[in-house]
Amino acid sequence: MSKGLDSAIQSQGAKPLVRVVVVDYDGGETTLACLRSLTATRWPEDSLEIVLVDNASQKPVTGLVRSELPRIRVIESSENLGFGGGCNLGIGDLTGVDYVALINNDMTVEPEWLSPLVDAVNKGPRIGASSPKIILASRYRKIRLRSDVSTHGRGDKRTLGIRIDAARVGGVDVTSDIRYISGTWGPELQSDGSLSVWTNGLAELLIPFSEEDTEECELLLSSLGPVEVFVDEAGAETNSAITKITSQPQWVSIQATRPTIEVIQNTGTEIISDGFGVDRGYLQIDNGLHDLPGEITAWCGGAVLLKSEYLRTSGRFDSSLFLYYEDVDLSLRGSTLGWRYVYEPASVVHHIHAATASRNWSRSEQLKERNRLVVLRRHSGLVAATKAWINTASATAGFAKRDIVSPLLHGDKPRPAYVAARLRALSSAAASFLSGR
Repeated sequence: MSKGLDSAIQSQGAKPLVRVVVVDYDGGETTLACLRSLTATRWPEDSLEIVLVDNASQKPVTGLVRSELPRIRVIESSENLGFGGGCNLGIGDLTGVDYVALINNDMTVEPEWLSPLVDAVNKGPRIGASSPKIILASRYRKIRLRSDVSTHGRGDKRTLGIRIDAARVGGVDVTSDIRYISGTWGPELQSDGSLSVWTNGLAELLIPFSEEDTEECELLLSSLGPVEVFVDEAGAETNSAITKITSQPQWVSIQATRPTIEVIQNTGTEIISDGFGVDRGYLQIDNGLHDLPGEITAWCGGAVLLKSEYLRTSGRFDSSLFLYYEDVDLSLRGSTLGWRYVYEPASVVHHIHAATASRNWSRSEQLKERNRLVVLRRHSGLVAATKAWINTASATAGFAKRDIVSPLLHGDKPRPAYVAARLRALSSAAASFLSGR
């Protein structure tokens, strides 16, 4: 629909038809919360079609949706098609559809989320997509950990401070919702399937809190040997706790008093070296610095409005990617055809970050690594992709020393799952390179 035609239709009181697609795989109550928020969208009901695609969930919510939210059209797939395949199924035939919105099942939208995106995508004839401000659903407080560091040795050359195994607030486990800002070595998959994170002397992390009132936060910490750790809340100089940590995990508590903050997850996607797609604004405080609209390199498939014309010319998602980087692939494909993308901060959605995908961390990491390399090959060529493949292989060798060699040399049980996932990613990417896909 052209900008002039869109203005003429709206002047007559009509609205363009928007099809909203939500893909669900065992999201349960999270998916229902998403759908309920969508039905509260301030947009004429006869111009807003909401489609739920159930990706062969083991515990589908389709029955509840049909009874509680009958206006939602339900599509049931007999197999898990992944995110891209599920979206393609929900997008369907675009005859008569002006825009397609994709909303992750772990998102909730503000009632006014849609109108700003429609306005933004119509500010230029070659704007194919508009992205909202995506904010993490929890509110957070910033916690700092400071300690001396030591080297584990025997295959592990990292300088390690404190290991963080778990967190709880008011007695409730919030481990999966910790966000690490700086000063850590990244998550490590343990033999029992849990994730731990080592600090590198001074680390900052975000802990979710449900209320503004003072609450007790507890961190389960350990170290290579006896070391003092200073734990405090950033900006609160009176509640620093000094605790001696040993190799035996122990709970360390801190009274949090500072106001909670809202934290950004995505304001569009940037492509950096070796083809990594990263969230613009990730883990920055929502303090007004991201309130200016502008062009972006790529859009995030978690929440986006797409022009139907853009999809007709650029195509649909590559379902063979299954999960991760399918949005980057389609963004770059459209860019080669002259399409542009914009960020619109007046539209706000809230994201329970990685609520579904993170259930199998090693599988998620495998898909991320494989798909990054495949998409880089498609859009940057074989030379760039091969260089990135070599860099990834080198990094994988380092993880093998950390997770396999070092534990064996220390008489501990090796942790091969993450390395195996990366090797599968490298193998699959290499096969894709050779086939030219």
